[in-house]
Amino acid sequence: MTTGGADVNQVSGVSFGQALAGETVTHMYFTVCAPTSTATGFDVGFVTSPQGNVATVVQGGTQFSAMPALYKPLPVQTGMLLKGQSTTAATTVTEATFATYYNDGSCAVYQATGSDGTKANFADVISGATWGQTGSGKIAVAYYCTLNNTNTINEDGNGNNFVYALDAQGQLKGLVSPASSAGSGIGTTVDYISVPIMVHQNDNLSLTYAT
Repeated sequence: MTTGGADVNQVSGVSFGQALAGETVTHMYFTVCAPTSTATGFDVGFVTSPQGNVATVVQGGTQFSAMPALYKPLPVQTGMLLKGQSTTAATTVTEATFATYYNDGSCAVYQATGSDGTKANFADVISGATWGQTGSGKIAVAYYCTLNNTNTINEDGNGNNFVYALDAQGQLKGLVSPASSAGSGIGTTVDYISVPIMVHQNDNLSLTYAT
């Protein structure tokens, strides 16, 4: 994503890192809007470092009443890029996104595509690695998860479907019910969850989904 110059005294088409190099960003928000805004949902927002890693995770939604603070301030460097994803909400949407801050200051974004009755594992959007591989030895301290299906993750209303954090033996370490920001009006911001989850190398983050 780059700057826009319409009705604003700034140059269009400048990257995040170029526009704000040397500044420290403390608050950010992604606003999702479209001609059919009630059916468009926020998936994820993040900034990548000059090396291509996730430097920070950003909250978002369709509207907001107060600009949320980043979990930690972000010193901006040339080469940083601002990235985001939204989805037109529908009963056919099965892609879930999980974005997290870790206790060591690092961040990561994972995605998984659900299939009816089958567990799907999340993969890091940058490296393709698993939750356990990228988060090993760290604690997930603030995170959110989105899935913009209009019938939610339990589409058929039968069963208990969530995003599960599991250890190598399949024991439950944490669970998240994905949010959907698809809708109109204030109050559709996707909020952070701050229940700590310790991650080990062979842990998995997985999605179960029912149609």
